[in-house]
Amino acid sequence: MTTRSLLFDISEYQGYDGMPGRKWDRLVKKGAIGVIIRSSIGGKADRAWQQNLASARARKLIIAGYHYLQPGDIEGQADLFVSLLEQGASGTTARILPGWLDVEQAGLTRRDVIRFVRRFRQGAPKGAFLGIYSSAAKWRWLTGNLDAGELFDGQWSAYYLDRAWVVADVMPTPASRWGGLKVDLWQFGKLFIGASGSPNRSFVDGNVFDGDELALLDLYGIKVPKPMDQRPARRAAYNAQLAAYVAALEAEAPITGSGPAWKDGVTDARADILAAIDELVLTDPAA
Repeated sequence: MTTRSLLFDISEYQGYDGMPGRKWDRLVKKGAIGVIIRSSIGGKADRAWQQNLASARARKLIIAGYHYLQPGDIEGQADLFVSLLEQGASGTTARILPGWLDVEQAGLTRRDVIRFVRRFRQGAPKGAFLGIYSSAAKWRWLTGNLDAGELFDGQWSAYYLDRAWVVADVMPTPASRWGGLKVDLWQFGKLFIGASGSPNRSFVDGNVFDGDELALLDLYGIKVPKPMDQRPARRAAYNAQLAAYVAALEAEAPITGSGPAWKDGVTDARADILAAIDELVLTDPAA
């Protein structure tokens, strides 16, 4: 059975100073592996972008940003988005965070979408991930069902269910494709934080991804380094430590001499010391 993973998306609506830490912790406890943070809307940065970014990093979530596209200076919005995603990747091995373009604002056109993508590709590092967020209905209404496969690297679809899930464990199947792309990520509805009836109860948008953490990183084009064989390094460190013990013992009780037989004796003694230390290291203290 395919693993299904929980993600959430947030913006300044969860707090201008960022979403409180206890809520982040509750979402992680629910099993969330990633977050999509609004970096910008129109020509301005989201007021909580930096704070939410720091909270997500602290919890080692897989992070992406999204831009809410508005009619107007399309190229300027693309430049802002690239800049924020590059800033968001600062301190990591990546040059830029994965990005999603939110296309749902009335008044947008297919030309606006094409212009944004073209500008983004010009300004972003080669291979930067750019996905599309919308719904099948809005995409048809705003763009005339523009072929998203020619422009984007992934699809995040709004498909709200009749009820909000506490944990997303079933992937919705209706409208599994639109705009020429299969759906990678579903936004299913409200994901509640806090006990029912609590005055502090709130929610974020919940999303489900049909895959595990490695699959999500693969979608984003983030290379995961292969595990290194640590045995050579461990053996070298072990031998170095034994040699250090021998040197310390010799420093405490220096014995000097000369001649081939003397040197052979020193070599044998060192070997016996190493063997004795080996025995000490490998002996189970509880035995």
